[in-house]
Amino acid sequence: MSPALRRRMVITTLAAAILLTGCTPTVLAPEVSASREASIRGTNLCIFNNTTMNVRVTWRGDTNAQAVPPAGELCKKGHATSVEDDVLGKLEYEPTIYPGTWMGLVVMATNYSIGKPAAVVEYAAIGGAYGICQSFDEGQSAWMQASWLRADMKRNKDSSDNKEFVLTLTDSQAPIVAQTCVPRYFDDWTN
Repeated sequence: MSPALRRRMVITTLAAAILLTGCTPTVLAPEVSASREASIRGTNLCIFNNTTMNVRVTWRGDTNAQAVPPAGELCKKGHATSVEDDVLGKLEYEPTIYPGTWMGLVVMATNYSIGKPAAVVEYAAIGGAYGICQSFDEGQSAWMQASWLRADMKRNKDSSDNKEFVLTLTDSQAPIVAQTCVPRYFDDWTN
């Protein structure tokens, strides 16, 4: 028997077997481990303005800034792809001693598919980016000091849907104190 004839017979036999058995592919639901289940959650970032300054935030994808007045609060929920952070925005504040001058920070919070949830509050300066840039366990907090502003980031207890972060802004005249961060958030949308 020639190889071509043998190949036709095998293909015909397989096709008949599939038709006779009514074979359809079976899709099994994947098991979801506790660690993977956690990464399915989105992220919620709430910003509390406990300063005397005007604050505004422009979230990624939005063109209009949202005001966060003194004693005000603004929250943003997100669940992005594995290549984007869940919540990302440009936070600007107007020091009361310099009306009309807006200082900028980048804020980010995300629940990575692999690894701990992380948050960033950073500003660009000559030589790099500085601020808070780290992963967080539940209950963990970190702070930074920028010009006329103190920023305290805390990861609260997870809700059923989200990893929960709170950023509290307060007035401060203290010297600048911040970690050195990788300047990965300063691109065209922050200008």
